[in-house]
Amino acid sequence: MTTKEVIESIYNNDEKVIESLYNKYRSHFISWALVEYNISSHDSKDLFQEVMIVLVMKIQNKKIIEISTTLKTFIFGIGKQLIRNSFKLKYNRESRQQQYYQLSELSDDNAEIDKGYGLVALELSNMKTPCRSIIQAYYLKNLSLKEIALSLGYKSAKSVKVQKYRCLKTLKDEIFKIKVK
Repeated sequence: MTTKEVIESIYNNDEKVIESLYNKYRSHFISWALVEYNISSHDSKDLFQEVMIVLVMKIQNKKIIEISTTLKTFIFGIGKQLIRNSFKLKYNRESRQQQYYQLSELSDDNAEIDKGYGLVALELSNMKTPCRSIIQAYYLKNLSLKEIALSLGYKSAKSVKVQKYRCLKTLKDEIFKIKVK
């Protein structure tokens, strides 16, 4: 049977011709989809079913009147297009889901960070003057140890560094006590 005769038979809804096409190309298509696109056997079978439905519908709706390639090439071409479309949809869906989860994780992280900042700010305001002044000058005002030593009357930057370490340890201990409660 020529390609033109097959198209006419499908147009006239000749089930024997459709069934013979189905049986002729099914196993080769499934193998091809498995190897070329790493699609499961079950999905390959479903895909071939869709390919045949598309082929028959396009011929019966007169969207396909003539085929310039072999039927096999045409069928595999439809399959390739359907695979690409499904990959695009899958990628877009996964991409959107991934973006959503990243955003929700970020908002959760930001809420946790905000709580942490609030806790640090509260404990810092409860600290006594030399510690509070050193930590605020160093971390909030970005002053150097030398500048802090001059402004707070310490002998050297090294003594400010030692005091800052002690103050940070006290601050961490207080925050840890609150978190444990």
